[in-house]
Parts: sequence; structure tokens; C-alpha cells
Amino acid sequence: MNKVRSLKDAVSPVFSGASVAIGGMLTYRRPMILVAELIRQRASRLALIGWTLGIETELLLNRPDVVSTIRSAYIGLDLFGMAPRFREMVESGRVSVIEETESTMGLGLRAALQNVGFMPARTLLGTDLMDVRPDIKRVTCPYTGEEYPAIPALRPDVTLIHVPICDTEGNAVIYTNRGVDRELALLADYTVVSAEEVVAPDDPRLSDCGIIGRSVNAVVHAPGGAWPTSCYPAYRMDALALQDYVDAFPDGADQLIEAWLTRLQEGATIV
Repeated sequence: MNKVRSLKDAVSPVFSGASVAIGGMLTYRRPMILVAELIRQRASRLALIGWTLGIETELLLNRPDVVSTIRSAYIGLDLFGMAPRFREMVESGRVSVIEETESTMGLGLRAALQNVGFMPARTLLGTDLMDVRPDIKRVTCPYTGEEYPAIPALRPDVTLIHVPICDTEGNAVIYTNRGVDRELALLADYTVVSAEEVVAPDDPRLSDCGIIGRSVNAVVHAPGGAWPTSCYPAYRMDALALQDYVDAFPDGADQLIEAWLTRLQEGATIV
């Protein structure tokens, strides 16, 4: 089935209050064009989920009321330092944070993939994380009597991913730095993939599929859709653009962000 959609149509099912998982890692393959369209369509009260979150989250936080909650093991700009808008929004109380670690997020995704409510683990024993995560309960092992933290299942409503190549049926190749994109695509009720190239299902480059096609609902042809982050092998991270953002922020980065949004929103095409 052909799943290629316009950018507008692909993103329009994302409803207010949805939990939205962001694919990619650090400054690699962030779905910037899909995030820009969320902003254009005035999405609101989103709960963001990401193994890591970065510049795409900064753009979302630049608009009031787009994001209500963030959960991730890391939120920042990698070698460019802290995420300044994120810090500002959290310190002012305008967005809430659900504390995660790589292990709690991984176990939450594993529980969801196995269709169980939680995953027991020793990972939090001896830490203070449960003090700020009242949703993590303790369970008693029926075999040993030991108590373990029970990491609740984590399942997003929507997943947004950018890839180098995807066919018209949603089979995508990620190559390196896959993160947990495949798991997020499988778990979401609605998954959108934007791609540098959209090809026929018989293209030989699809032999290394990182995402199962049946879990993808919409495909958007979006050359440059991860800019200013990288999308190997199409292009590198635009380090100068990211540094421009960091440098502009103390005096207000609104003008720069508007220019970025315009560039991104003009990048999608229908094939």
C-alpha cells in the first residue's frame, strides 16, 4: 500500500495532548521537518518522549503551550552544551519533566513490546530516582520474596522519525545511530517517517531495513528534513547553524528560529 502523504496530511492526525516520541539521537536524524509542521499546525499540550532530545525540542518549546511534559534520559545540544530554552521553561515551571534514565526508558519500552504492564529491575536500587518517580512501584518476586522496582510500560501515541531512504510502503533504512527508532515505530499508534529519498519497494538499498513497514502509517518525502542535524550519508550536521542558535539565545533566538522553520517547511515534496 502506498503510504506517501503530503507533510500537512501526514502530521494532521497528531492530536492535542498526544504523547509524541521523537526519533534520532543527539544531533543525528532528528525529524526537524515534522517538528516544524507540528508548530505550523499549532499542536498543543504534547508530551514529548525521546531516548535523547535536543534542538527539535528547543524549537517546540519556543512556542507557548506546544509542550506540556518531557521525558528523556538526556536533553541538550550535545557538544554545543545545554539546551537553553529547555532550561528556561523548566526553571520557570512552564513545562514538567518526567525523570528517566537509559535503563528505565529501555525497560519501559521492553515492557510495552512484550505487552505487559511493567518490567521488574534492580536498576534503581540504591538511587533516589524513585523519590521523583511515584509512578514506579515496588513488586515482590513470587519466587525469592525480594522487592524490585517495577518500571511501567512506555508506549507513545505518535512517533516521528527521519531516515535516509524509505520506500512508498514505509520500509526504511536507518544505517547507523539507530537509537530506539524501530521500537518507537512499532509501539506507536501512529508513526510518520520523513525521508531524504522515497523509492520503490524493490529498490536494492532496502535490504537493511531498520523499521518494519507495517508499523509506518505515513511517509513524507523531505530532502534536508533533519537539518541542521545530520542524516548520514546525505549530509553532515550543520555545526555553524547550531552554534548560531546557541549564540543568539541570550538576546532572543526568535528571528533565527522563524528562518529555520521557513526553510524546513519548504523542504517537503510529494513523489
